[in-house]
Amino acid sequence: VIQVQVNNAAGEGVPGVEIIVRWENGEDHFFTGLQPEINPGFADFVMQPDTLYTVTIASGGQPVNLFVPECKDENDTPFSGGWLLTFTHP
Repeated sequence: VIQVQVNNAAGEGVPGVEIIVRWENGEDHFFTGLQPEINPGFADFVMQPDTLYTVTIASGGQPVNLFVPECKDENDTPFSGGWLLTFTHP
């Protein structure tokens, strides 16, 4: 899962920010603020294994390339990890 948190300069969550995720055969757009019980600036996206994703804020900024990381629990059992990206919105 890609979790995105967009904050303003005061550290408050910013709702309504468009996030773009691209991969080799597709693209998706989603917005912060759809889960205000978590945070007004929060959004998430479910990734698929073996896929490289590029995440960017629609209003601009540096793209971030991500993939599903393989993690291991305390018993050395593998599981799919995720990412938490935090952006500051002007």
